[in-house]
Amino acid sequence: MTRPAVAIALWFVCVATLVAQTNQTEQNDQAWQHLVERIIADGEEADKASVAAQIEELALLRTHPANINRACLDDLLRLPFVDEEKARAILEHRLRYGSIRSMNELRLVASLGPDDIDWLPLFFYIGKPYPTAAPTLRERLRHMRHTADTRLDIPLYRRNGQLDVEGETRQRFASRRYLGSPLRHTLRYRFEAGDALQVGFGMEKDAGEPVAGYGIALYDAISVHAFARDLGPFHALALGDYRLAAGEGLALGGSSLVGKAMATRSPTAGLRPSLAAEGLHHRGAAATLRMGAAHVTAFYSRRALDGTLVGDTTVRTLNAPSNHRTLNEIARRGNTVRQTAGLTATVATAALSAGATAYWSGLNRALDPGPALYRAHHPRGRHFAVASVHYGLRRGRVRLAGETAWSKALSANGNNQRGAWATLMRGHLRLAANYRLTAIYRFYSLRFCAPHADAFGEEDDVRNESGALLRLDARPAPWLNVEAWADVFRSPWPRYTMTRSATGWEANLSPTARLNAHHRLSLRYRAKRKHRSDLPTTTHSLKMQHDWTGSTRGFATRTTLLGRASQRPDRPTSRGVGVGQNASWQSPNRQWRVAVAALWFCTNDWESRLYVYEPTLPTAFEFPAYAGRGLRGAVVAHWQTRRLQLSIKAGLTHYTDRQTQSSGAQLIASPTKADVQMRLALAL
Repeated sequence: MTRPAVAIALWFVCVATLVAQTNQTEQNDQAWQHLVERIIADGEEADKASVAAQIEELALLRTHPANINRACLDDLLRLPFVDEEKARAILEHRLRYGSIRSMNELRLVASLGPDDIDWLPLFFYIGKPYPTAAPTLRERLRHMRHTADTRLDIPLYRRNGQLDVEGETRQRFASRRYLGSPLRHTLRYRFEAGDALQVGFGMEKDAGEPVAGYGIALYDAISVHAFARDLGPFHALALGDYRLAAGEGLALGGSSLVGKAMATRSPTAGLRPSLAAEGLHHRGAAATLRMGAAHVTAFYSRRALDGTLVGDTTVRTLNAPSNHRTLNEIARRGNTVRQTAGLTATVATAALSAGATAYWSGLNRALDPGPALYRAHHPRGRHFAVASVHYGLRRGRVRLAGETAWSKALSANGNNQRGAWATLMRGHLRLAANYRLTAIYRFYSLRFCAPHADAFGEEDDVRNESGALLRLDARPAPWLNVEAWADVFRSPWPRYTMTRSATGWEANLSPTARLNAHHRLSLRYRAKRKHRSDLPTTTHSLKMQHDWTGSTRGFATRTTLLGRASQRPDRPTSRGVGVGQNASWQSPNRQWRVAVAALWFCTNDWESRLYVYEPTLPTAFEFPAYAGRGLRGAVVAHWQTRRLQLSIKAGLTHYTDRQTQSSGAQLIASPTKADVQMRLALAL
């Protein structure tokens, strides 16, 4: 079988090369790009910051691959493209035939598709199994390693918020002036002792944020975690920052990738460390106790959130910590504290699973979202109680799963609000070996208020929505994969910018043809109709790609054609087109890699904007949108030895239809924007 050469060099190069897996590097770079583009297909209309944080965690997992011959069910299920059927099939194959000798051997697992075969080597390597069926703690603590990396982003431009204005203008805009340097810097360290123990910390400073000032001890975002697994009766122990999910995420969601592009599986359940410095993770302690077929997790979290205050005792809105660049943003930094304590339990066999979750969550200030119409049913009060039951059934070609949750809030005036319900049910039917049908139904009531919910849906918040999705995954020929799905949804109460209820729909068709070992053609067409400002907006987007990988000399290219059209009754149709070309090269000894990317875009306005993913640094993620007319170019270079990695990226964007970019404090008084990014990584 011919092994493809590298497709897009330096796209999140992983430290798996440091564990004797250089023979998979070229495939991995191309596969990583396809996985990220599959995930960000949902990010165009979703919370981009949330999607970016989740992909960043995946990138960090990629830099710390696991031994597939020692992987357990939890290790496999943490990946968004591996459902329980695929995970159990891999473990059964390993149990029946012994340790896996090469990644190509996974092609014998019937439930795995071509994409799964490409993506699994991103996060696993072929290593030796444990010498005994029940390895001792000493055996599991072997193979200690340290990894550290740092990243520095240097913008070669100035934004309005960074300009040092004087006089009356300085006083008028003082609250919007950035207090720190324009540099962005991250630092991470991680220690691992086999699969039994993991300790790490991370620090992050965004552009414009101050260092060691204005109430910030050092860097704005600091994360510390310690995680142990399978120690005596404990299945998992977590201290510091961690993620916890159960069922379908209606009560407890771990910020999993639960979009429509990954709708073939339930969210990742269980306890795991949080690798990112920012995001909606828990901060405290949690422990999972193993009792036969049952797992019981007790958890406590205390997290400071950013709030918009109304007086000293009331908060209008709550957000996860993000940018703290100006006096206004720093005033909101960590001004509201949320505490959560609860239990979640699951009993699972080969065919059945059932579980329950219950927790209390409280704020140090009363939540009052205000009189706006779209916030009329948002949660109010200081204390919230949430409970849910989840279930699953696996029998033959059928898999069923679901969760029903209940929540109750205490209002700001002390009166109990009525409890509210939410439910989600999903079913999977394998019609034939290469055909799979998925159906998902959800109903989230108006007043449902689970603070840690993160479930499948059209909107980011789990309330005020009902809908149904039907999806078909097919492989009619060995060289052809087809994904098709349609989703209908309804919000019975007006959402933001709306004065009435609204319905909508979305449809997607994505065929991929692997013509041979060197050529791959893919197409994605998506149509969506959704109300905004009481008017129906219909959007059509088309993306066509051709990937070519050479069999020798490490060359690869990618050509991308983009199109988008947005229609609304009160304005002319907005259209946009774009053409992208990427090329990459890898040295024969795999020590050097270079990738270049170019994009030409032309859109009428923001409504027809184009989303493009380009080569970037390992453990970084960028998903920019381009509107107007202009050019984008980027060059990435990567050099590595057995212990050391150095990556550099230079990018430039030039608009031909304007003299400024962005607005407000983010405004750049130039049609051109250039930046440099650098990353240094060390593994011992």
